[in-house]
Amino acid sequence: MPETDVRNAALTHPRVDTHAHLHTDLPSLESRAVAPEALDALETPYNARSLAAGCEALYGVPVGPVLRIDAPEEIFERAAALRALGREKTLARAFEVARIETQLCFCDWRGSDAAAKRAIAPHVRLLAYIDQAVLGTPEPGESYLAGLERLHGPLASLDALLEIVDRTVDAWPAMGVVGMKVGLAYHGHGLALRAASPSEAEAAFARGHEMSTGDAAVVRDFSLFRAFDACLRNDLAVVIHTGCLARPTANIMDTNPAHLQGAMQDERWRDLIFVLLHGGYPYIGETAFLAAKLPNVVLDFTWISWMTTARFRLALAEWLAQVPLTRFVWGSDSGPLPESIVGIDRLSRRFIAGVLEDAVDDGMMDTARALRWVELAYRENARRVFRLAGR
Repeated sequence: MPETDVRNAALTHPRVDTHAHLHTDLPSLESRAVAPEALDALETPYNARSLAAGCEALYGVPVGPVLRIDAPEEIFERAAALRALGREKTLARAFEVARIETQLCFCDWRGSDAAAKRAIAPHVRLLAYIDQAVLGTPEPGESYLAGLERLHGPLASLDALLEIVDRTVDAWPAMGVVGMKVGLAYHGHGLALRAASPSEAEAAFARGHEMSTGDAAVVRDFSLFRAFDACLRNDLAVVIHTGCLARPTANIMDTNPAHLQGAMQDERWRDLIFVLLHGGYPYIGETAFLAAKLPNVVLDFTWISWMTTARFRLALAEWLAQVPLTRFVWGSDSGPLPESIVGIDRLSRRFIAGVLEDAVDDGMMDTARALRWVELAYRENARRVFRLAGR
């Protein structure tokens, strides 16, 4: 039956993973298992669920819905044996099982860890964080300018900061960077970016250590916009954290992707691709509108596909009804554990298959369109958005 073809494609088609946190260390599986007495108050049950799914896929031993420390000892022995092969071979096995052809992960704004991340596997490409470069590293009670100068050295003018931003982004492509990650939502600054004129930004910066919170926001956003310009000339996509926060360090209302509409519609960046992470969850409808109406906006369902599975099913059905097929990419938000990489893949594929089958059954799309969505969302869109050919 046609639905069988759709399910098979969803479960097996190779993909580009657009979002992963691959650290240079490789933690033991035991360090991430959950004690039974901690289950009732567990704040991140989705992590334990993904590890359990990954263990079954990698080692062929069911461990139940979550990975507990009292799981069969065989699981931990096999995990240790896999890690004994070394980081590269361990992760290569995970990529193979998850059918990941290209893996995007993160490096810092200076690219100081870029070579180490690229050494993980030949197909690893990078997204570089811009946040610290425009936020600085202020100590408690210290001025915004002091935090910037601790990071960059003396800054005589706003132009000096902008020149650093330009040099930084221009250097990224040679390091294997294919996009810029913006995580300002995590730093309490929100996504309501301020569109200041050059004279307004220069005046704000000129107040130096006396810059107000508003002045600092103007300078930060003006510098971020300069980074947008640099991404445009370097053919780099802008990947922006929207929606749910792993830690309650900011106001969730400030993470609504709708705040970004002005920047994404600005004629200055009409040819710059903006990738909205996490489907904007919980702002599913706002993300649907932006991705449906703005041709330079791409929806990445990173994390939501396995973090909140019930909402993901509803969200994906809503997106399929509104958003062009060319505006989806799929990142996992996996950690460095092979069980995480494989488990998130298995869970997400299963949920995607169910939604696509329902869409065909309900007449929302035919089998051919469902299969085409898999081809595009799993691989082809990411290749285009991040210009992976030749990089």
